[in-house]
Amino acid sequence: MFKLESDQKLFKEKLKETLNNSSNDVIKNQVELIQSLDGFSKSALNIVAETGDISRFHSASALVAFVDIDPRTEESGQMKKGCFIKRKEKVTGT
Repeated sequence: MFKLESDQKLFKEKLKETLNNSSNDVIKNQVELIQSLDGFSKSALNIVAETGDISRFHSASALVAFVDIDPRTEESGQMKKGCFIKRKEKVTGT
């Protein structure tokens, strides 16, 4: 387990280094913008790495749906199960 955690930490450091050294200012700006949001600083690199250029989404709702963190309500007939958020592990890393 320690090896896996060590590899994950090394990967994140390399990803951060790659993004910081990137000549693509759009990607750099997107990482900085996401990191400025409360609670997203650790997820910013994962989000940008998985989604690519965020400007390809026509709205914030489209991005939220892609990341799969949009609230959902399950309903069937008269039964309503309430609202929940399904977090997409591959993007948010949570």
